[in-house]
Amino acid sequence: MFGTILLAVDGSEPAEKAVELAARIAKADGDEIVVVHVTERLPYREVQPPPEGHLEGDRGAIQLAEQYTKDLEAAGLRAGVDLRHTMYGSAARLILDAAKEHGAGLIVMGSRGHSDLAALLLGSVAHKVLHLSECPSSSHADDPPGVKAAADTRRRRRLGSG
Repeated sequence: MFGTILLAVDGSEPAEKAVELAARIAKADGDEIVVVHVTERLPYREVQPPPEGHLEGDRGAIQLAEQYTKDLEAAGLRAGVDLRHTMYGSAARLILDAAKEHGAGLIVMGSRGHSDLAALLLGSVAHKVLHLSECPSSSHADDPPGVKAAADTRRRRRLGSG
């Protein structure tokens, strides 16, 4: 249906849920999945090299993106990985560029569930991608703060333990 699904991941729990969603869609329609991860680095002066190991903090997320690709392939899906690097604040643009370059018909990504105001103030990557994408986009958000706690409280009350 979409041909290629661009799956943007960052190592977060919402990104993991986005992997599951992309896999379900791809399996149903025979689409290919391209797992993209963008490593953002802080700007450094040209005369001053970045500190040793400045990208090490993102190593786990990079390995996770590669592992997602292997897991998707093991599940019988066509999948590839696209790892990109950029200066801090440009991740959304690189995700959109990757979608265009891969001819993605859909972008799927996780979101931390910020409100529109928080996304505006914090510069949410998912928020920018959703608003600037030329193709359909879907973000999977964490439950908003308090929702899980309220659900747990309701569950305990139903069970008579709270």
